[in-house]
Amino acid sequence: MDLFSPYALSRSRAFKVCCVVLVFSLVLSSGVFAQNYDKVKLILKNGVTTEGKYLYMDNKSIKIVENGFEKSYRLEEVNTAMAKESKAGKYALAFGAGCATLCLITIVANSSDDTSEYETSDLIPGAIIWTGIFAGIGALWGNSAEHWDTLYVAPAGSSLSPSLDLHLSQSANGTYRLGLEYRF
Repeated sequence: MDLFSPYALSRSRAFKVCCVVLVFSLVLSSGVFAQNYDKVKLILKNGVTTEGKYLYMDNKSIKIVENGFEKSYRLEEVNTAMAKESKAGKYALAFGAGCATLCLITIVANSSDDTSEYETSDLIPGAIIWTGIFAGIGALWGNSAEHWDTLYVAPAGSSLSPSLDLHLSQSANGTYRLGLEYRF
């Protein structure tokens, strides 16, 4: 049976195919949003700026790959850690999946209408073309949306007295933390 013949997909079969494609696209999109930094910039407390490709942070150190070699910096040495990730893939997926969803809804709605002048097989090539166009627009938009995200800022310490310390730091999501420490 030819895929593009008028009787290739029945209504229930078209609905099942649309649901499978939609679920498949949602499952694939979950893996795209994992953290992967294309560029990492560290500003050290001595004023030196270094750039690398990968960032691994724990509570004691920050590791990056710089010129193909892994370098580790203690948190006491780092003033700011920033990362830039490409958003082209995320935007392409979002725009393409959104367009594909609308196209699939249109195809299912059209296949359930007996008075429609279009067959399901007439709409599928157009849906594929429009999905590709919107994915391309999303990729272009994502390339223009790249910016540096601040991941770590060293706490700014202030000593009010020899036994009282005030610490102010900014977390990765932009919130500020205020710490008060008193030593007996």
